[in-house]
Amino acid sequence: MDDTMLMIADTAGDIAIAGVMGRLESEVSEATRNILLESATFEGISNRRTAQKLRMSSEASYRFARGIPATLNSLAAQAAAELMRKYAGGAWSPAWWTPIRCRKCCRWSTPRPATCSGCWG
Repeated sequence: MDDTMLMIADTAGDIAIAGVMGRLESEVSEATRNILLESATFEGISNRRTAQKLRMSSEASYRFARGIPATLNSLAAQAAAELMRKYAGGAWSPAWWTPIRCRKCCRWSTPRPATCSGCWG
């Protein structure tokens, strides 16, 4: 890892190399009872470079390296939540969006591209 690579972490430590590979502990198994969905888009070029430098190839790195519109995040999260509800008996909170701070325009925003000065993506 180097300072050009993005790591996703929580208070317990590293969770994943963004858009490339998650840790074994983050995998879903038959024992899994709770899932936190995160829907994000990572810059394609940066993602491709990270995967190449680390010599790690995954379905995620393949998709992100080709570019995914940030506007699809909401649809993807909703579709995943609905599939878990329908086929696995899951339930999801109606207050599932957490406001985030955009690094480009430096203001708080809900995850809607139109509310963030056109800097999503």
